[in-house]
Amino acid sequence: MTRSSAIIVLAEMYEAASRAASYVEGMSKADFLQDTRTQEAIAMNLINIGEGASRILRLHSDVAASYPQILWQEMIGMRNRIAHGYNDIDMDVVWDTANGTLLDFIAAVEPDVTRFIAEFDARTSNSSNGDS
Repeated sequence: MTRSSAIIVLAEMYEAASRAASYVEGMSKADFLQDTRTQEAIAMNLINIGEGASRILRLHSDVAASYPQILWQEMIGMRNRIAHGYNDIDMDVVWDTANGTLLDFIAAVEPDVTRFIAEFDARTSNSSNGDS
C-alpha cells in the first residue's frame, strides 16, 4: 500500500467518523439511547472505521505510527464487537465514542486528509484542463 493509498483509507475513515459524529450532534444521550436508527447508523460507521484501521495497521504500519494518539487496536476491537455481537453492544460506549474518540480521530487526521483532497482536486483539475 502506498502512502497515498493509506491516506485514501484515512479519508474514508474520516468521512465515516464525521458522519457518525454528525448523527449525534445536538442530540441528548437519553434521546440517543431511545433512537435505534441512529444507534445502528453509528454502529455501521464504526464497523467501517474499524475495517479501515485494520487495513492501515496491516498494510501501512508506518502511517499508523505517525498518528500515535489514534487508538488503532481499540477501533478494530470495537468493529469486531459490533460485527459479531450486535445484541450485546453497550450503547453508552457507542455514545461516548461518537462524542469523544471520533472527534479526537477527526482532529488528528483532518489536516492530512484535507491537504490530500486539495492536492488530488488540483491534479484532477489540471489534468481535465489539459495541463500536466
